[in-house]
Amino acid sequence: MAVLSCALPAVEDVGALAATFRDPPRASRPALWWRFMDDYASREGITADLAAMKRLGISGAMISFCSGSMKSVPPEPRLPLVPILSPAWWDLVKFQMASADQAGLSLWYQACPGYATSGGPWITADLSMQKVVWSEASCNGGATVEMVLPRPAVDPTWNHYREVGVVAFPTRGKDDPITLDSIVDLSARMDGEGRLRWQPGPGAWTILRFGHTTTGVPVHPVTEAGKGLECDKLSRVATRLQYDRYFKLILAQRPAGSTQPVDLFYDSWEAQNLTWTPGFRETFQRLRGYDPLPWICVAAGRWVGSRDLSRRFDLDWKTTIEDLITTEHFEELARLSRADGGGAFRGQPYNGPINFMTAGAVFDQPEAEFWHGRTDYGWWSLRMIASVCHVNGKQVVSAESLTSMPVNNQMDVDPFATKAETDLALTMGINHFAIHTATHNPWPAWKPGMTTGFFPPLVGAGQVWSDLAGSWITYLGRCCHLLQQGTFVADAVTLFRPNQKGYGQIEGHANDLCAADMIVASMTCQDGILSLPSGMRYRLLELVDTTRTVQPKLSPSGVEVRPGTKTMPQSMSLPLLRKVRDLVLAGASVVGPRPRIAEGLAGYPGSDAEVARIAEELWGPADRPQEQDRIVGKGRVFCGMKAGEALDRLGIQPDVTTRESLPAGTLPWIHRRIGTDELYFLSHQRDEPLKVTVSFRVTGMIPELWHPDTGAIAPARTWTQRDGRTEVTLSLDRRGSVFVRFRPGKIPALPVQEPGPTVVATQPVEGPWKVAFLPAMGGPAETTFPSLVSWTERPEPGIKHYSGIATYRTDLRIPEGRQATSGPVELDLGEVRNLARVTVNGTTFPELWKPPFRCDIAAALKPGTNQIAIEVVNLWVNRLVGDEREPADITWAGERYVGAKQYCGRPLAAFPTWLIEGKARPSQGRYTFTTWTYVKKDQ
Repeated sequence: MAVLSCALPAVEDVGALAATFRDPPRASRPALWWRFMDDYASREGITADLAAMKRLGISGAMISFCSGSMKSVPPEPRLPLVPILSPAWWDLVKFQMASADQAGLSLWYQACPGYATSGGPWITADLSMQKVVWSEASCNGGATVEMVLPRPAVDPTWNHYREVGVVAFPTRGKDDPITLDSIVDLSARMDGEGRLRWQPGPGAWTILRFGHTTTGVPVHPVTEAGKGLECDKLSRVATRLQYDRYFKLILAQRPAGSTQPVDLFYDSWEAQNLTWTPGFRETFQRLRGYDPLPWICVAAGRWVGSRDLSRRFDLDWKTTIEDLITTEHFEELARLSRADGGGAFRGQPYNGPINFMTAGAVFDQPEAEFWHGRTDYGWWSLRMIASVCHVNGKQVVSAESLTSMPVNNQMDVDPFATKAETDLALTMGINHFAIHTATHNPWPAWKPGMTTGFFPPLVGAGQVWSDLAGSWITYLGRCCHLLQQGTFVADAVTLFRPNQKGYGQIEGHANDLCAADMIVASMTCQDGILSLPSGMRYRLLELVDTTRTVQPKLSPSGVEVRPGTKTMPQSMSLPLLRKVRDLVLAGASVVGPRPRIAEGLAGYPGSDAEVARIAEELWGPADRPQEQDRIVGKGRVFCGMKAGEALDRLGIQPDVTTRESLPAGTLPWIHRRIGTDELYFLSHQRDEPLKVTVSFRVTGMIPELWHPDTGAIAPARTWTQRDGRTEVTLSLDRRGSVFVRFRPGKIPALPVQEPGPTVVATQPVEGPWKVAFLPAMGGPAETTFPSLVSWTERPEPGIKHYSGIATYRTDLRIPEGRQATSGPVELDLGEVRNLARVTVNGTTFPELWKPPFRCDIAAALKPGTNQIAIEVVNLWVNRLVGDEREPADITWAGERYVGAKQYCGRPLAAFPTWLIEGKARPSQGRYTFTTWTYVKKDQ
């Protein structure tokens, strides 16, 4: 360890934003996913959980009541068992709310027991999600036919069935299309017993009887008292019942005079697909303009009209389902919640038959998700949710954050291990984190305690490093607070395709997604700038390839999973194409392929003829070679090139470049405009320091560096302006990040090259060190370290396998006159595992959670003897491994694996008697208790 004395130039106060940057408001700080598991809960545990959240500076919590890893373990009434929906459970919810209100924390409750997706024991089969079913019969024509049509098969568990209709058509081979005019609607000719009387024409006929039944999909993961079916998301009646029987009753538990919001949260869709609802035929006809009944023969494996026409009907069917989920479910939940005084409706509008953009617009706070160590889990949703917020004028872009499984978190993850990921999420548009997960621990004396099934807890009262993580939470809050200001800056807007996952980035430029409905309803163009009412501005509209299917499993009729349906003609809805023409004539620039047909079947075949006419007006005659760059009216239409090339042809320079050639993904960024200021956030994603010169599409403004790790603000030291751009040289630590703010001001002589900090003196801090451990975690009350070594290298078992905070103390003598008075004095801790907090002469400084582990202690130093105390905390894995080497007093179930035999640990096989009875542990060398073990004794 060494003390460094450095001289730095003073920084002017830049106003209110700087003040809130240094100390971000609570609302900008992360929330937690607070999981209550297997019906075990206690008031003591709730109090401990909330106290830990308050100490950390957490803004609130998303609450779910789930089942987890102990499905084979019978409920244990001698433990704090509180079955969901019981009177004791409602009392617990009331206590939870009152305690959170006192702590100043916001709460969000999931829309149902468990977390997927919305339903419960009150949902009967007729109000559950529905699917189309059918039976088939055949007959010969030429005479009157009387027959009882077989009822379509349904799950006998529910024995639920309702009619949709009956159709007949001349029998053909399975792959031979049925002409639409040959299909006969026989619905009115069948009685309530399924008896059909009909005189068909000559030849063989096939009869299909269609009905609908429950999908049988239950909410999950839930304990016994919360089991029930998913409600019908296409039905406002079912939605109201779901709301009234769950969240409305939760809202009613709010204490009188409560000041903290209680809000509704909707998790990502895990309810599978649904294809029907009572009244769907009439609703479809109203929305799409034609009767779906003859077309649903495609659900029974037939082609109607042709393969392409059948797929166009399938798109109309899927679009109608998406529309109804938005209007009958999400909009109704939002309306009901607001009417009852609920706060912001927050949720994740994806992973099912949902229109991501139009449904996302319903949520006050749309939410994405990303997983720790798993780029294949959820990351695709980040930029998409950010786009939903940008185009709808929503300032807060939230994300379920750092969800992890044992394969990438064995209680061995610290905040710095997550830094590159959270920073990357920030550059993708996220500006509020909801960290997964903080598991409620009903027995707070035993830690880590309860787990979320095999999902390890990351933050909260049960996390060993939680009390030293405040600076990390403040860092995230600073970043989010700045990135919630102003307006996102993007050069292009890309057309959204329902059910797509992610979308392409344009090197050097930012782009948004926008749904066709919003483009049609509200996009305008003036002077070549495309504008939305939210304030978003773009220079280019990017149309997309529609010849490939997106998520075939969401095809309601199943046509997209049949052979021979891999590609289709390029299509565009007629209202959108008309709007694109209007925008181009007004001066817009558009890039994308030429449409060949209209989407869906509304207005067919006249719709296809109009598409051809408008396409010729914009893209040129179809029988001539395609022009790549075509002037139409005041605008331009680009074809056969990517969006980046089109922007280049428009003379729009990249927003951010680097002088040095860096590997892809090294320095992601995001740009927001705050009043007249330009604000960029840059994240260095690699594990070595980086010095880089970054060129910004800004000129005539002065760059400042805002450091979210410390809250410090300083002028950029090395920068210049040339060719309408500003170049700033940045020195970034490993996984370092910085905000570059450009503000108006008098430009100094260029280039600016100010010297950096200068080390004027160093002084080593020698031992010996007195080190205090927590005896409750097996460590000695105090011992002496002659030199600094890893605990794992010490011979004492209580130190070798210790997990927790240890406090190092020594004295530091500063000779008279040695201390510099004009600059900081930094205590450099060197390598730290894993977090630290420094106290000098009774003054405690902000926690250190990432390298370099340096702390400016000048404010507390004095000439003579100075008392130095350094708290250091490591990870749970150290103690957990040590405990597994002790005699067993816990019984674990068999090993669990996921994927390609990836070890995921072992769940608890039974609650130990000593825990149930509150007795001392038989294995006195064990200090932890958890319901899932992630480690092995020999690791």
